[in-house]
Formats: sequence, C-alpha cells, structure tokens
Amino acid sequence: MALKIEVIESFKEAEPTWRSLEAKGHAFVFQTFDWQATYYQTLGCKHLSNLCLVIVKATDDRPLMLLPLGIVRRRFSRVLIWLGGKLTDYNGPLLANDASDHFDQRRTARLWQQICRVLPKFDYTDFQRQPAHIGDQQNPFWQLGTSGNPVSGWQSSLSLDWNAYYRQKRGVETRRKDRKKEAKLAEHGPIHFKIAQTEEEIDAILETLAAQKLASYAQKGITGVFLDPASIDFIRSFTQARCESGLVVLACLKVRDEIIAAQWGVIQEAHFYCLVLSRDHGRFARYSPGNILLRRLLEWCCAREIKTFDFTYGNEAFKSHWCDSKVELCDSFLSATLRGSVMVCGIRLIHSIRHLARRSSHVYALATRFRKQRCKWHLQMRGYLAAYAREP
Repeated sequence: MALKIEVIESFKEAEPTWRSLEAKGHAFVFQTFDWQATYYQTLGCKHLSNLCLVIVKATDDRPLMLLPLGIVRRRFSRVLIWLGGKLTDYNGPLLANDASDHFDQRRTARLWQQICRVLPKFDYTDFQRQPAHIGDQQNPFWQLGTSGNPVSGWQSSLSLDWNAYYRQKRGVETRRKDRKKEAKLAEHGPIHFKIAQTEEEIDAILETLAAQKLASYAQKGITGVFLDPASIDFIRSFTQARCESGLVVLACLKVRDEIIAAQWGVIQEAHFYCLVLSRDHGRFARYSPGNILLRRLLEWCCAREIKTFDFTYGNEAFKSHWCDSKVELCDSFLSATLRGSVMVCGIRLIHSIRHLARRSSHVYALATRFRKQRCKWHLQMRGYLAAYAREP
C-alpha cells in the first residue's frame, strides 16, 4: 500500500492532525497533544536536538498514524526516542481506528525503512516501555526487533459498588487490619481526603509529593524524575491548566492540616492513570497512609463510574493485590548506522547482565546497597548545591 510520510518539526503545525487522531483513533494519555506539548515546553526543548513528529497518511491524505519522536545526543551517538522521557509510562504512536488493518509485520518493516530515510540522521533507536496493544489494536512497533521489558503495567477493572469491589480484592483479615490502622491514625486527628482545586493547594501538595518521593528514592537507592526540577515544572504546568476540568487529579490524605500521602493522576474518558503515589516516611509510616489514600481514591473512582484504574509502570508488590491484568511491555533497540550497531550490542549485553543479576539474590542485594549509597551521595550533593545557591 502506498503511503505518504511527513516529518514535522512544530507542534503548532501538527496540532490539527494530532487532535483529529485523538478524537477518532486510539492513544494513551501520554501521547495526547496536551501531554506532549507540555512535556516539550518544560523538558523536551532542553534535551532534544531534533523534534520529529512523523505523520503517516494513506494516498487519500487520511492520517493513519502519528509518531511523536525526537533525537537526543548521547555519548558517541545520536539516538531516536519516543517523546516523553521517564514521565511517560507507555510509549507508542497514535493510531487511526483502522490502522492495524494496514500494517502486518512485513508492511511495518517496510514502513520503518521509509521513515528512517526521511528522518534526520541518527545511530539507533531507544524505544522503551511499548505496550502490545493501543486501544483494541495491536501496536505495529511491537513487531520491530523487540525484547521484553522486565517491568509491566498493572490495571484493575473497577465496579460501581466500592464495597463489593473492596471485598473481592481484599480478604477479611486484611480489611480488619486496614480498619485498625485507620482507627489508630484517627487518634492523631481528623482524616481528610482532599483533591486540589486552587493554585495554592496544587503547590502545597506538589511540594509534599516531591519531598516524599525523594525520601523514597533514598530508601530504595534509586534515581527518579523528582530529582529533576523540570519534571516538577511539567507536573505543575499540566495540573494547573487542567485541574478545573477534572481531567487531572492531584489528591492527598491529611491528618488535621498535615499532608501524609499524595497522588497525581490523569483521567482519559473512563480510564484513570495513577501516575505518582507517595507517603510519609516518618511518624505516620506505621499506619500505611499510602494504602489509606489509595483506598479513598479507588472509592472516589468507583463513585464516578471510572471503569479502569491503571497503576501504570512498576512492579511494586502492592499492585498485584488490586490488579486483575498486566500490560506487557517491550523495548526496541534498532541500529541505523555502523556506530549504532556497536552501541546496540553493548546495550543488549548490559540488559542481559541486569536480568541475570536480578535472578541472584546476593548480586541483587549488593547492587541495591551500591544504588542506595550512590543515591545518598547524589541527594547530599544536591543539598550542598542548594545551600550554596542560597548564600548571598
């Protein structure tokens, strides 16, 4: 099938086609125009060397697919990536309703060769966290040299009856422990579930959310998006612009006036994406405030006829207690030059070593201690630099 391929370097120019595909086709919230445009304004423009918005059209100019791509410079190479960075849990294209009818494995491979010819020069792709399906269609890029991602997405089908749903997911003994912890927490003061509505509430919850996530990073020995102030700017900008519409949900759990847990999520039709969940790591940690907030949020979604609660990317143990389906994800590292072939071989070797390390408890424990020490050093340096910046 003959296809037309356009590469656009401007969100403004791509917006009409983009919004048309959003309205009539299939996409995750991460590939919507508003999400990607906000990402580019706050983060992408600082890191990308090329913005490549690829539109694939049929011969009658009907858009079939839109690929939000960009090129970044890394050591010794130029890398083609999906836009969105670490803030985007599911990557992929936007698809027209009948896009999957046009792309089998052979046609997708040919299409990819055509796209590579019209893109600016790059060495290899780093396409991560790609789901097998987008809406009810197969993701065409699932067929291009993919390898499984060890981490999955997690989803739970909700009920209109919260109590019935809760009883189905959690046993009698677990529910009894939940009630006991919440009663103990209530001894410290009234418990409130609050969703931000004003700019002041947004700032207060975001400040607590970031602080709690940084404390969590230090405990686990990992780095995350909240180490980058630009990521917080993205969340703040996206929330402030859409909070009144109810499409962005910035929620918290309070004891008296103290925020002890927080959550940031997005609604797309009847699908709720729980993107960031944090909790207190101090005196209230024993009462599992994150679990209490999660239950209040699930109850809130049931009351609003949300059909799917998406816990998104991450293999945290608590997700399996609530979820009834997994979103299998894959990565694609495709070389475009000789240099890219060498880099891809190295990347695949590193990933293989990491997978083997996960299977050895001793190696994994040693790696975890190393990560914790590195993260502790990173946070200390950040504190020193912040203190130095405040000095007159």
